[in-house]
Amino acid sequence: MAAKQAAGRGAGEKRKRVVLTLREKMDVCARLEKGESRRALMQEYNVGMSTLYDIRAHKAQLLRFFASSDSSKALERRRTLHTPKLEHLDRALYEWFLGQRAKGAPVSGPMLIEKAKDFYEQMQLTEPCVFSGGWLWRFKARHGIKKLDASSEKHVADHQAAEQFCGFFRSLTSEHGLTPEQVYNAGETGLFWRCLPGPAPEGAAAPGGRQNRDRLTVLMCANATGSHKIKPLVIGRCSGPRAARGTPHLPAAHRAHGDARADRAVFSDWFHHIFAPSVREHFRGLGLPEDSKAILLLDSSRAHPQEAELVSDNIISAIFLPPSVTSLIQ
Repeated sequence: MAAKQAAGRGAGEKRKRVVLTLREKMDVCARLEKGESRRALMQEYNVGMSTLYDIRAHKAQLLRFFASSDSSKALERRRTLHTPKLEHLDRALYEWFLGQRAKGAPVSGPMLIEKAKDFYEQMQLTEPCVFSGGWLWRFKARHGIKKLDASSEKHVADHQAAEQFCGFFRSLTSEHGLTPEQVYNAGETGLFWRCLPGPAPEGAAAPGGRQNRDRLTVLMCANATGSHKIKPLVIGRCSGPRAARGTPHLPAAHRAHGDARADRAVFSDWFHHIFAPSVREHFRGLGLPEDSKAILLLDSSRAHPQEAELVSDNIISAIFLPPSVTSLIQ
């Protein structure tokens, strides 16, 4: 839809700059050819006289672009006639993309980037080009590609990183002779302990009122065999739960934090004063040597310290999973 002049703009007030889409520019050309009033077009599209002259001067270029374009959506969104640096590669990649879409095959951002690199090598191009996220954004904008297959994009990226990490982890366990007994995993979860159940099924009566957002954070940890479960760490706002006063043996450790969340200091304290001693005690119970190693797998949360800070006596250490693969391999 053409841009309209702002209502109530006073005399002498500076007009807001408007850049018409290629579709709108073609409409302007057609209406000028029919002899419509330039002043009426200026008011309707909120542009100046110089803009109308410039559009008319580039009419031939607009017609050539329209004749070679395969996507009407691109014409409705695109506003310039700038061509890509590697025009032949751009055209080949877009034709490949259209072919994949026609077959119903999912196409993601990483897939487009990899295919562009393939075409670059096949065409034996030498002009430097960085196939980055910015390049991908410009390619989508040029051709009116509003949305790629996001689930496929995440799927491809996850599996590639997961395979690389699994190869690294296999070599690590082989090098140090680690067994599942020596591999641990930890993770935090929020516990909204006063929150009512979620929305009721359709047609049923739903509880009214505002949901209570009081929460705790619970850190759970166990080894791969499940034979050793570390005492859970409960993080709340106060230094000690009132209901637990006078109870000498709680089934969980407790720490205080202003937001009732784990941060680097809380996690580091848990690693060195709860996790590592508990692992050593478990290994002694199994009759393992004192220098037996243990690995703690963690996701790459900002609440976790650096790997170098999570080392105890050079035998108990942490390894972070790559970003976005936790759901696949944790």
